[in-house]
Amino acid sequence: MGSLLTDLDLGDHPLVTADELCLLKAGEKCGKCIKTCPVGALSESGMDRAVCYARLQENYQLLMEPDGLPESTEVCAKCQVGMPCSIKSPLPID
Repeated sequence: MGSLLTDLDLGDHPLVTADELCLLKAGEKCGKCIKTCPVGALSESGMDRAVCYARLQENYQLLMEPDGLPESTEVCAKCQVGMPCSIKSPLPID
């Protein structure tokens, strides 16, 4: 399991049809990811990247480093799993 972050232009993609995929940012009620974050790095005002990264480093040292995985192996993603926006946009499609 893992995540891939990229700035690659994906062009027109049928799964990405809305400007905003987050219900909370789109003015709807949700915040499930905020409640799920084990270190409280998320809030309605945004993400505390330092707190999140500290957890990633801790996870690496405990779980990945002993197995010889590269330092760039960072694992958490609790805020992304099973969320209303994980698979598709939860917002109405135009």
